[in-house]
Amino acid sequence: MDTPCSGSFLKLPGTYRPCITMQEPQYEPSLLIDGYIAYTLGPRYTDRYLKIFKECLEEEGGSLLTSCQQGGWFTYHSHFPAQAPGSPAHPIYKLFDMQVNLTAGTVVPQHLASGFRKPQRVANPVFFMRGGVVGLWCLASGEQRHAMDNANALMPELLRRENRAHGMNIQIKWPGYHMIESKVAIYHEEDLNQPVSLSHFFASVVAAIQRFLQVRKVQNPMDPGQEQWRIGEDAIRLEDIRLIGLLQLSQFTWMPILQLTRHIYPICT
Repeated sequence: MDTPCSGSFLKLPGTYRPCITMQEPQYEPSLLIDGYIAYTLGPRYTDRYLKIFKECLEEEGGSLLTSCQQGGWFTYHSHFPAQAPGSPAHPIYKLFDMQVNLTAGTVVPQHLASGFRKPQRVANPVFFMRGGVVGLWCLASGEQRHAMDNANALMPELLRRENRAHGMNIQIKWPGYHMIESKVAIYHEEDLNQPVSLSHFFASVVAAIQRFLQVRKVQNPMDPGQEQWRIGEDAIRLEDIRLIGLLQLSQFTWMPILQLTRHIYPICT
């Protein structure tokens, strides 16, 4: 049975190595500090999210592996449902979070005021990957989207029966701006038994991000001290954003994990 550290499960970016001249200490990345979830939600809400996720996961007979393996953290499911009728259930490892590549750009913080609502069933975050590398440029071409890992199939977490008619709410809480939600379909409107492809789904989430930017680019940030996050033609645009993945907030609501292609620094006052 493959494990996250067997080398055959998933190709992931390397781990962080501190740049120092003295003898390097052994650094163990922390899920509460170094992952995309932590950079997106911040310490307070990451802790809350992990508690809810672990509680739901344990109810389903799974466990969260908090030791970083090959730049990522995984969940272990001892009785994962069979993928084909008649085949037995089997244990499986699923990607939960990844260590942020800080050289690529700043992760967009989306700290929530309302917290989380425990879903009926837990779902791992969804990561968009191409060639084992996490995240795609929001303006990725159709050819690049089709080259994503498993581009023709959505993750099982998204294909639950209750999601067919309802779809998914995409919630964006950009620093300095009011939150906006957009609905994204995960099944074809003309056939609710036919899910969309991962490539199609990626494009739909990007369209939701684009709608958010179009609405907010005519507004100044409502929060003082957030001018560095300003949206507009002469500020942050869609071409400056990479879509890393999606994080479940409630039964039907997910938040996109976003990373800029450049760095944003706090304004010192």
